[in-house]
Amino acid sequence: MDNDSLNAFKNLVNKDSQSHISTKEVFFNQAQQKLYCILDAHSEQSIRDYHEKFGLKCKSIMPIQQVTFGVPDESEKLQVIGELAARLAHDLRNPLSVIKNVVEIMETKQRLRIEEKIICYGRLHRAINRISHQIDEVLDFVRPTKLTIEENLLNEIISSAIEKIAKPDDIVINLPNNFVYVQCDFIKFEVMITNLIINAIQAMNNSGQVDIVLSDDGKFATLQVIDRGSGIPKDVMPKIFEPLFTTKQIGTGLGLASCKAIVEQHKGIIHVSSSVGKGTTFTIQIPKSHAAAQEPQASNKASQPQIASIK
Repeated sequence: MDNDSLNAFKNLVNKDSQSHISTKEVFFNQAQQKLYCILDAHSEQSIRDYHEKFGLKCKSIMPIQQVTFGVPDESEKLQVIGELAARLAHDLRNPLSVIKNVVEIMETKQRLRIEEKIICYGRLHRAINRISHQIDEVLDFVRPTKLTIEENLLNEIISSAIEKIAKPDDIVINLPNNFVYVQCDFIKFEVMITNLIINAIQAMNNSGQVDIVLSDDGKFATLQVIDRGSGIPKDVMPKIFEPLFTTKQIGTGLGLASCKAIVEQHKGIIHVSSSVGKGTTFTIQIPKSHAAAQEPQASNKASQPQIASIK
């Protein structure tokens, strides 16, 4: 079944605009000759009844938030694989469309001005970074790698993470003015911080300020990512670190689950506090390195995230 057939199927079952069921994504497993769908619906029976109108039979239905990762049977494994593949395919379409459009512009307009080339290359770079981040996120989830622990300056990891983000023009990231070292895996921490910042930006609909605060008490280094977004409802809070759980139209639902896994690999803890309509704070505490004595004097001062900003 090719992409055109999958899209035709999705359009068919979404044709009834009065229905409370919509098909978000479809994925066909060629080897198993099975079709998997991600749906929005209020009950399993409503899904079965609705699809029977089109002569379709649902062999099994599983709510996403109830996916278990203990010892799943073969059908559960396939369902999870199908769901992951469908979400990843959905998320990759946007950056791939950007790359396609930029290439077409460069082909049709071969004599671009320097300013136009800079814009085109910038769009390509951001799209490629987004694809790379999404693929790495899925690979880290399905194939965890061993940590490479070294002494790192958290400020450098934060700066590296920010460079990989396609930051909207209306977002300001306020950086800490003190310096904190930890024993950690640089790449893993970069992934974690990138996910938390992207999460904060999306929570504010691409407009507002993100504060990043660092502190330490000699035993633990503390990192906080603070947004002034819509906040997290109380009924959603217990689920946010579950793999594949998401309330967004985009994303694989692995970002926060990945953050939690990385923190726990480093023997740390992650905590979230949120107020609906006011914002959310993610707090990570990691065992401190022995480099505190070599820190710059500025590290003894209280963190003032407004001192340095990235606009």
